[in-house]
Amino acid sequence: TIFTVFCVVGAMNAINMIDGIDGLAGGVCLIALLWMGIVTGLHNTPETVVILILSGCIGSYLIFNMRHPLRRRACVFMGDSGSMMLGAALVWLLIRLSQHPASPSAYLPPVVGLWLVAVPLLDTLSLMAKRKMSGKSPFAADRSHLHHILKDSGLNDCETTFFILTIAACLGGIAVISWKLGASEQLLFIGFMMLAFSYYYFVHHSERLAIIIKNWNQRSQGLSSPDLE
Repeated sequence: TIFTVFCVVGAMNAINMIDGIDGLAGGVCLIALLWMGIVTGLHNTPETVVILILSGCIGSYLIFNMRHPLRRRACVFMGDSGSMMLGAALVWLLIRLSQHPASPSAYLPPVVGLWLVAVPLLDTLSLMAKRKMSGKSPFAADRSHLHHILKDSGLNDCETTFFILTIAACLGGIAVISWKLGASEQLLFIGFMMLAFSYYYFVHHSERLAIIIKNWNQRSQGLSSPDLE
C-alpha cells in the first residue's frame, strides 16, 4: 500500500539523517535488532536467523566505526547506501513481524516498532516540522539534530553516541517489556505520542536542553575529578 511505501522511505531516510557521528546509525539499528531478536527468539521464528546475521554484521562494523579506548578514529564508514540499506532492513523486519503469518505468538504490534526506532524517527520528524515552521525547506541542512545539540552542549563524540544509544535502548526496553507485561497497544501509542511531543518541545527549545546537558556534564565532571586540596 501507499502507507507501507511511505513507512519504508521514511525509515530509510531517518536512519540516513541520524548518521552524523561515528557509531550512531549502526548502534541505533543494532539496538532495535537486539530487541526484535529477544521477541522472535522466544518463539524460535525464522526471522531470528536473519536478525542474528544482520546484528553480527553491524556489530563487526561498529568495532571499526565507533570510537573507543582502542580506536580514537573510525576507519570504516557506511555512507548513504549503507544507512539506507539498514533502514530498509529494519522496516522490512518490523512489517514482517507485525504481520506474522506463521506464528501469531511472535506477533509484534506496530506501535512497539515505533518505539524501537523512536530516536531516528522522532529526530527526523521533529526537525522537518521545525524547519517547515521556520519557513525553511524540510530537507535543508542545519545543526538541529539531537547529536548536534549534545555536541554543542559540551559532550564529545563518544559521550554523545553513548547518550543517544542509552536512550534508544531504554525506549525499546520500555516498549517490549510493557507489551509483554500486558500493556495495550492503545496505551503504548498514547505513551509514544507523549514522547513525540516532549521530543519536539526540547528540540524546538534546544537552548534549554543544552543548558540541562551542560549542567549535567559539569556536575558529572566535578564528581569524577579528584579533590586536589
